[in-house]
Amino acid sequence: MKMKILEITGKTLSPLYTGEVREEEKKMARVNFPVRKTASGKAIIQFKGALRGTLERVLKEKGENVCDTGRSRARPCANSNCALCSLFGSMGRKGRATVDFLMSEEDVKQIVRQSAHTRIDRNAGSVSDSFTGEEVIENSTFKATILIHEEQSKDVDLIKLALSEIEKEGIGGWTNKGYGRMKFEIKELN
Repeated sequence: MKMKILEITGKTLSPLYTGEVREEEKKMARVNFPVRKTASGKAIIQFKGALRGTLERVLKEKGENVCDTGRSRARPCANSNCALCSLFGSMGRKGRATVDFLMSEEDVKQIVRQSAHTRIDRNAGSVSDSFTGEEVIENSTFKATILIHEEQSKDVDLIKLALSEIEKEGIGGWTNKGYGRMKFEIKELN
């Protein structure tokens, strides 16, 4: 069985909000939107969904027939030729790729800061409300490993395409406000 190992290193270029926080973390934090953390004090970003979702969008724009797992009430893949379901899996179907979380090299105490965000009532010309959030600072390093079992010819190119698009669009929350910009390096180990 042929297996490909990819080591991914990402460096934040702008502040990053990790998104997808566990409810108990939210209750313990003194902020509305905390960064997701491991028990060992590292910041983590869900990576597999970002890779797959990015590729679904990009490949559909190119006219390729791939599943849309983010659609409301999405059904299990019925397309036996779907490259993304083969690689990442779908409901009830294990994919060939095992994707780690992107995990910070540094402890959250070194790379996370608290920020206040305000919402402006444009009619009144004043602050309508505000909330606090945590964000990962610029120049923070994250790493992940991707194992691809039974590697197929397009697999690595698909991962590289997804990383390239994520560099443009961002990862995590609030990307439309400039958050989540990263630069990625990929190292193929075999």
